[in-house]
Amino acid sequence: MPPRLTLPAGDFHAYLFDCDGTIVDSMPLHYIAWKAALAEWSCTFAEDLFYAWGGLPTATIIARLNAQRGLSMPVEDVARRKEDLYYEALPQLQGVPEVLEHIAAQHGRIPFAVVSGSTRESVDASLRTLQLLEAAPELGLEALAGQLRANATELSRHFHRDLGMTLVRYRTRLRLLRFIRAVDSGAGDLMTAAMAAGFGSYSQCHRTVHAELGCAPRQYFGSELREQIQLAYDE
Repeated sequence: MPPRLTLPAGDFHAYLFDCDGTIVDSMPLHYIAWKAALAEWSCTFAEDLFYAWGGLPTATIIARLNAQRGLSMPVEDVARRKEDLYYEALPQLQGVPEVLEHIAAQHGRIPFAVVSGSTRESVDASLRTLQLLEAAPELGLEALAGQLRANATELSRHFHRDLGMTLVRYRTRLRLLRFIRAVDSGAGDLMTAAMAAGFGSYSQCHRTVHAELGCAPRQYFGSELREQIQLAYDE
C-alpha cells in the first residue's frame, strides 16, 4: 500500500515535524485543557482564536489574553495548570495515521526532529504516550553529528550556545524531568519511576537529583522545597 502522506518533490536530508496537530492529534485535548485552566480565572478562549494562535508558546498566549481582557493572570501558574490538565488527558491522545506511517517507513533512513511552540516537557509527554521516543537511540555527540552531517565540535559549540548546557547535561535534565513526571503520575515507587525515566539504576538517579536539585529524591517530593526548586530549575 503506498503511503498516504504526500511530500513535495525534492532531495531531503532531514525531516522536521511539528508535534501538535501534525504527529499527534492533540489540539482538541490542548483546547479542553486551555478552557478549563482559563475558566479558573474567569477567562474565555474562543475555539477559532485558539486555532489562530496555534504554534504560539504557552506563555505568549496567556500574556496576550491578559492584554486583551485586562486581566492579571499569573503566567507561570496558569501555564503549569494548563499543562497539568493536558497531561491528565494524555490517555485519550491519538496519532495522525499518515504521519505515523511516514515516520515508521523512514525511521533509520533519515534524521528526524520535532519543533513546537509547546513546552519541551509537553512534547516529550505526547511522543512518549505514542511510544515514539522509545525507538529513538540515544546517540553520542560523534554519532549525532554524523547523523546530521555536521562537525562534532561545531555541533557541541552551537548546542551549548543555544541551550546553555552541554548535550550530556541536557539529556540528564530530560531524564530528571521524566522521573519527576513519573512520580507525580503515580508510576510506582521511586525506583520504578527512575528506571522508567531512563536511569540505569536508582543510585544513578539519586546522584543526579542531588547534583541538580541539591537534595535527595525523598526530600524533594516530601518537602516545601519542591516549588522553590522547580521554579528555579524551569528558568
